[in-house]
Amino acid sequence: EQWWKVGDIVSTIKVDTVQSRGGGAVDFTQAPTVNSIPQTNKPAFQARRSSNFDFSDNTVTKVTGLTEDFDTDNNFASDTFTPTTAGKYCVTITASMQGVTNYDMYNGDLYLFKNGSQHIKIGAQGNASSRTHRYALSQTAIVDMNGSSDYLTMHCYLNNVGSDNGRLVAESISFSAFRIGT
Repeated sequence: EQWWKVGDIVSTIKVDTVQSRGGGAVDFTQAPTVNSIPQTNKPAFQARRSSNFDFSDNTVTKVTGLTEDFDTDNNFASDTFTPTTAGKYCVTITASMQGVTNYDMYNGDLYLFKNGSQHIKIGAQGNASSRTHRYALSQTAIVDMNGSSDYLTMHCYLNNVGSDNGRLVAESISFSAFRIGT
C-alpha cells in the first residue's frame, strides 16, 4: 500500500502483484520464505553454534558442532562446506574469542582452511603489558572453488596467558558462504 498527498487530496494504491519487464511476477499477498525468494546465489549455507566452543591453548583447532540455519544444496555437512558447483564464493567466518577462566590473552586467530590448509587468517594481537579479555574476529573473502573436491572449514587459535584454554563464545560463532559467479 502506498499513499500520496497532493494539496488536500490523498490517494492510495493497493497492489497484490507486481509484474517485471521480463514477465515475472511478485505476489505480495504471501509472506516470503527462504524457498520463495529467487536463489541465484547458490549453493549457499549458514551455520552457527548456540553453545560455547572450548579448545586447547596454543593449538589450531577445527570448529565443530555447527548447526545449519539453511543449506540450499546440501553442501554443508560435518562442519565442512563442499560446494558441488564451481565458481567464486563469498565466505564469512565470525566469532568472539576469550579464555575459559583466565581472560588475559596475548593473541587469537580465526582461520578459513581450504582443502585442509590455511587459506585466510584474521587475528588480534595484544602484548604482555596490554592484554585484552575478548577478541571479536570476522573475515569475509572471495574463494575460488572447483565444484568437486574443494572444501572449506573454520578453525581457531588462542595464545592465552598461562595455559588456560580458549573459548569461542556461544551465539557469536558463524560460518557462511554463497556463490557469486564463475
